[in-house]
Amino acid sequence: MSDRSFAVEGFDRPGAAQCLAAPADEVEFLSRLAATATEFVALPADADIYGHIATRLRELVGDCWVVVASFDEATRELRQRGISGSSAFYEVGSKLLGHRIVGYRNILTEEAAAQISVGHLGRLDEGFYEAMLRAVPRPIARAAERLGSITGVHGMGCVAHGTCIGSILIFLRNHQSLPPVEVVEAFINQAAMALQKRCAEDAMRDSETRYRALVRGAWDLYLVTTTEGVILEVNPATVAATGRSEEDLIGLHLSELLGAAALAVSPLRLDRMKSGLPFSATRWVERPDGTRALVEAHVTPLLDDRLLIMGRDMTERHRLERDVLDAGLRERRAMGRDLHDSLAQLLAGTRISAAVLRRRLENEGRVEAAAAARIEHLIGDSISETRRILNGLCPVDVEDGNLGVALQQLAATTRVTYGLDCREDIDDAAAVRVSDAMAGHVCLVAREAVSNAARHSSCKTITLGLHVLDGHGILCVRDDGKGLGTDSKPRGMGLKTMRYRAEAIDGILKITDGDPGTAVTCTFPLEQPELSPSGESPA
Repeated sequence: MSDRSFAVEGFDRPGAAQCLAAPADEVEFLSRLAATATEFVALPADADIYGHIATRLRELVGDCWVVVASFDEATRELRQRGISGSSAFYEVGSKLLGHRIVGYRNILTEEAAAQISVGHLGRLDEGFYEAMLRAVPRPIARAAERLGSITGVHGMGCVAHGTCIGSILIFLRNHQSLPPVEVVEAFINQAAMALQKRCAEDAMRDSETRYRALVRGAWDLYLVTTTEGVILEVNPATVAATGRSEEDLIGLHLSELLGAAALAVSPLRLDRMKSGLPFSATRWVERPDGTRALVEAHVTPLLDDRLLIMGRDMTERHRLERDVLDAGLRERRAMGRDLHDSLAQLLAGTRISAAVLRRRLENEGRVEAAAAARIEHLIGDSISETRRILNGLCPVDVEDGNLGVALQQLAATTRVTYGLDCREDIDDAAAVRVSDAMAGHVCLVAREAVSNAARHSSCKTITLGLHVLDGHGILCVRDDGKGLGTDSKPRGMGLKTMRYRAEAIDGILKITDGDPGTAVTCTFPLEQPELSPSGESPA
């Protein structure tokens, strides 16, 4: 190796061979390359890799200064990151540039960017002036070369897998010669691989840092779990929504957040969690203080058999929706009472007066008796229409919260209105007492289900069922009609309203196609627990 001459770009000029004297001991260079390669692998993540490269290269070359820079191909930004040499060189370079060398940024031209992307060692013909990217006047650059005893400047881009990620400048002093080109290039190629690895690790750490900052500062809930439902990570919003500390949540199973009563009605679908497909669900979360929070969750599979659950606390929205529905129910009742106490009574009195007038005219043999009879008939029709409207506004009497009695009234009204056999399968009425608002919503769900069955199923029998199980009421309206057929996803405003009202009372509505007929089942808690406080920001 000592007898070889090296011909690379920039070294075919007279005198270049003398500048590149071969090393006295080839084994020494190979040993250094092997040692630096090992160091690059073992270098800690927090070590200054740019400074390490500059120091090791200076040790390899000898009397010189080395500057290592990073390069961004997308923006063509070159940034000086590491330097090795005497402090005098650092001071001179900083004064010439007007700022510190380390940290200096510059945007390269396309030509300059292409030059460092070649990945071969080359001599800079314009020396210090070219090395400073021509940012200083040429006379000052020459003065700096004389002051620093710089006799040659060489540079090479750090290229790994076809990507330039940095550059290295070597300022030779006092006619110091370079080691063989292959040795220097081999070292810089090792450095390029180490830089690429460090850049990838830094990018991953930055991405993880941004992700964690985003997640921890988010108002929405973020949980990472196993596919078995064991919680691995949570953010402060999850802590606030569940009322548990982060330490208590880690290692907890999701089922322990939902409560036994809710799981009995709607079990946790572990099969969906293991399917590897994203899905959404809305569930109630039980808090240690007895309150509950409604969470709308979206589950996304991650790597390594983990799941990311992104949730939104819908408690306050649910509270407002329930208040709006309750207010609407109260308005319906108030309007129904007003119509019953005013218009209905007035129409009834008018009908009596019309009947008296008709009989008087008939007794007198007057021809106007026929007109009076028509008026009496029209008033009767108006009373029937008013009663129909009243039945729509207040289908049953639920003022005392006795849900069983209210459904018995609905069954009786159904038999009269539709002429169908409406049967009752109701538990002890005295045991099924709920709030007036809940009873109103349950009855409206039942009325809508009965109306759909009577009008669309061609049924002959409707069964109204009400049962109690584990603190929950179960309303079931079943008919013996033609069913839903192939359309298992009911449409229409009535069915949407049923689901909405069921959710308003924390219930679950299920519609199934039977043989024959359709069953509408609404499972709801007999007592609504207090909702969790809202408006709290994550801790």
